[in-house]
Amino acid sequence: MNEHLVAVCTSAVMFVATLCRSTFGFGDALIAMPLLTLLLGVRTASPVVALTGVLIAILVALDARAHVDWRAARDLLIAAAVGVPLGAIAVKVLPESAISEGLGVLLISYAIYAAFPGSGPRLESKHWAWPFGVVSGWLAGAINASGPPVVIFAALRHWDPQRTRATLQAFFLPLSAFVAVAHGATGLWTKQVAVLSATSIPALVAAAYLGRVLNRMVPPDKFTRIIQIILAGPGLLLLLTS
Repeated sequence: MNEHLVAVCTSAVMFVATLCRSTFGFGDALIAMPLLTLLLGVRTASPVVALTGVLIAILVALDARAHVDWRAARDLLIAAAVGVPLGAIAVKVLPESAISEGLGVLLISYAIYAAFPGSGPRLESKHWAWPFGVVSGWLAGAINASGPPVVIFAALRHWDPQRTRATLQAFFLPLSAFVAVAHGATGLWTKQVAVLSATSIPALVAAAYLGRVLNRMVPPDKFTRIIQIILAGPGLLLLLTS
């Protein structure tokens, strides 16, 4: 596949991923990573998704900032900072097939969890943010999949949709920047990563705007079901092709 076609395909994937993030508050990396891993390989896909994730987080956070739970976002972020370097190292030392298969299992597991809303226990203590944050950071550093642990945390804390969407953006923005820097420090930034990230910017901006419009149209009770469908497909695809 020539470089131009790779760039077009990357932009198309990032458009769909950003549209999901802007509409529902998360899910961009969980869509982009399986598809871009198949196209580019983990060591290129991971830093591309991390760099573009910084811009996505800025665009979405500006719209949702009024509903942020700042204390929860702070605790999750501090905990995630512990896990990110470990995840970035894992990208360098683990076989790509193991990481790809792990991501596939993660996506399918989350889709199954999402199929049974309200089935988990209620977390009364705010201190649960720490273990969930560490796991989220590890997944962010390794495969840019920081969303599931913190989304599950929010669900088990019984946050309302607005609080969930807004607080996740306050968490994702600095985390995305930290992950991008960690990737650069471990040598994952390349010319191809820079070019693909830059050429995806128009798609990111367009998807962020469209997602803001769609967010106001999607009924809250349909949120979980839509996310379940979105995540199960890439997970199965990644497992079948690993």
